Amino acid sequence: MSFQWEIKAILEHRAPQVARRPRPGLHSATVTQPRRLDPAFATTEDIVRAAGVTRRTVAAWVAQGLLPAPTKVSQGSPGGVFNRFPAWAVERARYIAHRRASGFTIAEVLAALAELDTNQGREGSIPMQQSSAADAPRS
Repeated sequence: MSFQWEIKAILEHRAPQVARRPRPGLHSATVTQPRRLDPAFATTEDIVRAAGVTRRTVAAWVAQGLLPAPTKVSQGSPGGVFNRFPAWAVERARYIAHRRASGFTIAEVLAALAELDTNQGREGSIPMQQSSAADAPRS
C-alpha cells in the first residue's frame, strides 16, 4: 500500500482494504463458461421462457406426450447434464400454452397437435397416449 492511501484511510476513519485471494476449493472464484449449443436444438430453459411455464409443466407435457422426449447431453463437469429438445419444440410449447390458457383440455390439445403434425409432415414424432376420463372434453 502507498503511504498516501494509508493517510487518506485514516482521515476517512476507515480501515485500509486488503485485497483477498479466493480460497481454493468448493467456493473458488472460477467462472463457468456459457454452454455452446447447437441452434437446431432448444434447452428446457428456452421452452420455459418461450411458453411462460415452469420446468415442472414442461416435464408434465413431455410425460403426457404434448412435447417430444428430450435428449440428455453432457458437457463434462463444469457444463453439467442438460436436456436438448428439437428447435421446433419451442413453438409447439407456445402453442400448447396458448391452447391450455384458452380452456382446451389435454385431449383436445393432443388432437390439434396430431392434426398439425400430419399437415407439417411430422407424423409419428410424438407417440399419442390413451386419453383418460379426466382428459375427456368438458360439457
